[in-house]
Amino acid sequence: MRHSTLALWTVAAVLVAVTIAAYLIKPQADDSSATDTERIAQLVATAQAYYDFGHYDRAARAYREAATIGMCDGESWCRYAQSVEMSEGFDLDLYLIAYGYVLAGQADEESVTAVERVLTEHATSFDYDGAVQGAYQTGDPVTLTGTVTDISWGRVESGRDTISVDTRPARWVGHLGDTVDVD
Repeated sequence: MRHSTLALWTVAAVLVAVTIAAYLIKPQADDSSATDTERIAQLVATAQAYYDFGHYDRAARAYREAATIGMCDGESWCRYAQSVEMSEGFDLDLYLIAYGYVLAGQADEESVTAVERVLTEHATSFDYDGAVQGAYQTGDPVTLTGTVTDISWGRVESGRDTISVDTRPARWVGHLGDTVDVD
């Protein structure tokens, strides 16, 4: 009985010593997030200067590098998309990403309006009969006019909701029928 008690006390003492050592000896904190934030700020400032002077190719390169590191500013994403458009051609995906950031409230009203205008210009008008025949692919930008009849809220973590829109014009109630579910 005495050997087992001594063994238990030894194990307990070792566990306490390891716990104290783990508490006292802290690993160095990773300072890469502060470095990344500083690097993003430098790249965005550089890109903004290039953008202001009309050097869109250089601005696009600097914004691209900042985006790779983790740029999440809506106005910077707008200028990034515009720089790429001016130097390399229109890139819908960049404008969609920028729109996501500006909708998250990380940009001024002017940036929101500018991105919405660009997306609307590159969207096709919705036609219910064409949609039934498969004229649209998932993710195609379309504009549609209708009456919202239902909203199915998704989970917060999914970031997706479904909105039902009636698109057939009706004389007295705006739109009724030809319901489209917008994800």
